[in-house]
Amino acid sequence: MSTRSLVAYRFYEEGLRSYGRGDYRAAERLLDAALAEDSSFAMAAFYLVMTRIASGSSSQPPDVWERVAALAERAPERERLVIRGTWALLASRAELKAVADTLASHYPAEVDGPYLQGYARLHNAEFLAAIPYFQRVLVMDSLGLSGESPRCRACDAITQLVYAYSALDSLPAAERLARDYVRRQPRSARAWSSLAGVLLAEHRHDEAIEAQRTATSINPVNSYDRVFPAIIWMQRGEFEEADRLTRQLMKDGGPVDAREARWALGISLRYQARWREALSLVREALAAFSAAERARGEDRGLRTMEALILLESGQARAAAAVWDSVVRRVAPTLAPGSPAARFFTFHYTLTATAHAAAGDTVRLAAAVDAAANWAAKSVNRRDTCLADHARGLLLTARGDTSGAIAAFERALYSPTNGFTRTNRDLGTLLLARGREADAIRVLGAALRGASLEAGNLYVTHTELHELLARAYDTTGMADSALVHYQYVASALAGSDPGAKDRYEVARRWIETRGAVR
Repeated sequence: MSTRSLVAYRFYEEGLRSYGRGDYRAAERLLDAALAEDSSFAMAAFYLVMTRIASGSSSQPPDVWERVAALAERAPERERLVIRGTWALLASRAELKAVADTLASHYPAEVDGPYLQGYARLHNAEFLAAIPYFQRVLVMDSLGLSGESPRCRACDAITQLVYAYSALDSLPAAERLARDYVRRQPRSARAWSSLAGVLLAEHRHDEAIEAQRTATSINPVNSYDRVFPAIIWMQRGEFEEADRLTRQLMKDGGPVDAREARWALGISLRYQARWREALSLVREALAAFSAAERARGEDRGLRTMEALILLESGQARAAAAVWDSVVRRVAPTLAPGSPAARFFTFHYTLTATAHAAAGDTVRLAAAVDAAANWAAKSVNRRDTCLADHARGLLLTARGDTSGAIAAFERALYSPTNGFTRTNRDLGTLLLARGREADAIRVLGAALRGASLEAGNLYVTHTELHELLARAYDTTGMADSALVHYQYVASALAGSDPGAKDRYEVARRWIETRGAVR
């Protein structure tokens, strides 16, 4: 270990225990204390960064990883490889697999080796291939999972196993693992949050709320916990409750609570097609950013929300202009390499969606080329999938439905946890081809996906329910169609004029077909 200070090492051990439990505030305090005792302690600096990332802290200095890497160069080889591998993981660097394999071969008893090997497979969307590596971590770090050692790499591994099975749309397997995690560590907020995420994907809403409530009771620091019930209510179509909670948190909560609540409320208003309110909410928040914050691109999340609202309300050219402005402002701040490639691939794909909606095939083709060129420079499979999505949009615009379907099928990074606009666009084409069963499979998986403020952000559940209602209606499954049309009617009852036709379709179907099913 890269410290000779017994006091620093004791602080470090206790900091790892707090990190493993998800008590990031205590972990940060203890790791800071370890570095105060020994400022050259590389592993303490490394885990302090990891703690701040896990907690969503915005207090990281811009050169934080360079400073940790400099400390690592003076540390033993094993620690240097652990830090380099984790940096490669977080920054989507091409060396991840090579460093992981070197660590595993040189230090076969080092649990970070198979962990990083598994993560390298996740980056390449090789979810099944990743599972044995994470299972090996569980065996190697059984003491961590039982709470008998300060660091719990097995806790990280079981979390990634839950993700891998969820990404494969194998939610029963994901739930079994999450419940085993809770059984082994009943006082871990992280374990309960992992279970809550699976239950949310399974639409077992009451159980999900209880699991997240338990997580909050153990570790009340995470502001997301307080907005979680609103996410549940949106998924259930109970928008009045969701909006009440988010507005209350915006009024009475602290700055972090208010930010989380504003984001959730923006999503809720989009689901309800209340675009004018949503746009006002987002632009009011954007106006609060300083010029320096805007220059650093700190407003780009809200800019994306603004563009999505414009896109969904029929202002596609304005949406494209917003995403173009984000690219122009943020581009000079990005270091070359895979992180920059990820940013450009993602934003050119988003821009392509807007140009496609506007019917501007010239600009669409240019955005598709840009996305493909940047994806070729990334080491992350997700970016290749995004470029395929953009290509699917261009083929759709050119009337090549078969080619577009093939492109969108390649673009499915995961049936559940990918870029869920792909599910929507693929489902739409499958319906047009009369392949209702395939459309139901693709669209239903999107509703079991990542929480709706993450992967599902880029398409509303309202749109997915509309398409599923049509698919079930066409196949004569009126009971299933009714469930989805009821969601649509609930969501759009108070919508802006531009969505009233969609509301009327759902309402009339319920009144005529739903009553005699």
